[in-house]
Amino acid sequence: MDEKNYIILNMQKKIKLIRQVFDVNIMTFAEMIGGTRQTIYNIENGKTILTKTQFLAICQVLNLLLDKMPEKRDIVKSIWESDYKTNSIDLELSNDEKER
Repeated sequence: MDEKNYIILNMQKKIKLIRQVFDVNIMTFAEMIGGTRQTIYNIENGKTILTKTQFLAICQVLNLLLDKMPEKRDIVKSIWESDYKTNSIDLELSNDEKER
C-alpha cells in the first residue's frame, strides 16, 4: 500500500473519534464537508472507502475546527499519530472482497 492510500485509510478509521473530540454530530459534519449523513456513516463504518476529494474536504474542516478550538490540537494529534495500520489494511481487504 502506498503512503497516500495509507494516510487516507488512516483518516477513515479515525474520522468518528476526531468528530467526537470536536462534539460534531454526523449530520453537521456531513454538511461541513459537503456530503450526506449516509456517506459519513458508510465511511466511518468501512462500507465505502474515503475518496481523495472527501479526504481533502475533511482536512479543510479539521483545520477550521482546530482554528476555532486550538485546545483540541494535542488530542487530535495523539489520535492521528496512534497506530491503526492493521485496521486500515483490514478495511482495504474487506472492501476489495466486496468488489469481487
